[in-house]
Amino acid sequence: MIRTPVLISGAGPTGLTLALSLSRRGVASLLVDQTFDPVTTAPTEGLPFSPSDVTADPNITLRFGWRLFGFERFEDKVTIHIHEASGDRHAQVHADFLVGCDGADSRVRNFLDIDVSDGEVAKAFGRGRVFLAGNAAHPVTAGAPNGLTLGVGDALHLSEAISAWLATPGVAPGPAVYEQERRAAGQF
Repeated sequence: MIRTPVLISGAGPTGLTLALSLSRRGVASLLVDQTFDPVTTAPTEGLPFSPSDVTADPNITLRFGWRLFGFERFEDKVTIHIHEASGDRHAQVHADFLVGCDGADSRVRNFLDIDVSDGEVAKAFGRGRVFLAGNAAHPVTAGAPNGLTLGVGDALHLSEAISAWLATPGVAPGPAVYEQERRAAGQF
């Protein structure tokens, strides 16, 4: 059993930004990605950090070559099942939050059974303690200049919200405020 405040599924620009932003707020995360070295292959041009900032950060645990297999949502946590992309090992993770930064074909969004509207924005940006960010929330054409901006904006908003929720455990988290702010940005 692995315990972490936040599990981030997807180590593209949005997931990397979220992990670093959470770390700078004192929040640890586990970053899983099915590719074996996404940090050095993710497009980080235009981001204010380098791949070494992620790999050297003690608050970020990296699990490359692993992917999300499923999860169960509870009022106070999320239990996530991950497994090796090309192996037999699997693990169970208890997290306060799960964030799907796993692209336009998001497994997290699919497991939540959230559709994408005609305007290319998810009909919901999460449920309970599970959130969508970047292309998982508002798929854009690959290489579109606004895609990086939207994903980074999502990551920064979520890191602020998640760190606030963790600091005040009595406050029930939810995607409503995050969704309202980021939906407007995605539609714009």
